[in-house]
Amino acid sequence: MPKRSTQPLPESYPRVKAAALDFAGVEEVETWGRPTFRVGKELFAAMHGELLILRSRPDDQEQRLADPRFQVAPYWGHNGWVAIDISKVRSDSELTDLLNAAWQLVGAKS
Repeated sequence: MPKRSTQPLPESYPRVKAAALDFAGVEEVETWGRPTFRVGKELFAAMHGELLILRSRPDDQEQRLADPRFQVAPYWGHNGWVAIDISKVRSDSELTDLLNAAWQLVGAKS
């Protein structure tokens, strides 16, 4: 990844990066001074400090928000995106599952 322009990398960055880049076609792109993960031009996950921002369908957002660990994502929440503090992700397996659900919304298209 190129030199970071504004934000320091969160402590959880290496863990999230490793998991996200395991999916087919994923590239990491620095956007808004933060790491984002995408397939082509389609963003599916981003880090905002220690928040992991995940693409979600608007109709799935309510279900995710029933889990108190989740919140409406800053900036993209009106489109159904959700966020979770990475420290509240219970395991690497859960992290992979969360990223996979978001990736499926863009990766399955390619």
